[in-house]
Amino acid sequence: MRYVKVLILALFFFLCLVFLFQNQNVLSQKLTLELNLLAIPKMTSIELPFYFIILVSFLAGCVMALLLLLWDRMRLSAHILQQTWRISNLENENHKLVEDMGKLANADEDDRPSMFARIKAQYLKAREDRKAKKGHRAAAKATQETGAPADSAPSDSSFEQENPQQR
Repeated sequence: MRYVKVLILALFFFLCLVFLFQNQNVLSQKLTLELNLLAIPKMTSIELPFYFIILVSFLAGCVMALLLLLWDRMRLSAHILQQTWRISNLENENHKLVEDMGKLANADEDDRPSMFARIKAQYLKAREDRKAKKGHRAAAKATQETGAPADSAPSDSSFEQENPQQR
């Protein structure tokens, strides 16, 4: 695919050169640019060849496009960095929960209810912290768009303690 792109680019430049050589007389005509505003005196440029004006306009457009592409790339890079940080935090929280659940599985049956309550409280606190960091504005926007909270997690029914009398 790279070779095809190079071939197309070379063909484009060849056609541009043919156009310039065939229209050399027309493109070398001298032009004078004027700016006449009411509040300031009339301004005129020196005589410039037509091809120079075309080249300067093309280069100005290229610079503007480059600046817009750089701006977009920087914005996306910042977004990726932010999401990578968020993923890292969620992975750390997940590892901590898995570790706590392992401790809970290995604990004595008498200690399990208190350990479970502590783990549940830590999970709920971390979830609330994530919601608070995300901000009320983002949550309101997500609620308007989808009708669901921004950081909706599954219901906490899996964390409800089973009553031994219900078994």
